[in-house]
Amino acid sequence: MKHITKIGVIGLGSVGLPLARLFTNKYPVVSFDINQNRINELVYGHDSTLEVEDDILLAVLLKSNLVTKQNSNSSEDEVQLVQTVKTGLNCT
Repeated sequence: MKHITKIGVIGLGSVGLPLARLFTNKYPVVSFDINQNRINELVYGHDSTLEVEDDILLAVLLKSNLVTKQNSNSSEDEVQLVQTVKTGLNCT
């Protein structure tokens, strides 16, 4: 059986979601966020950060290349991880 590389993106904010969406062009992506409300809106094809247009998000979801979760307890989620973190824009 051929091994398929999966990418895991941790954090689905203004950096993580666009990054996850771009990875879906080449790899299956499992994405994680601690905010269940955020996961719910993404599963229904809406990005409240407006970083990914809803029609593009829906297309990726329909291709099943993007799976969003709050946590992972499954061995099927063996992925190459990318962690995205929120950074402040107002540095003092």
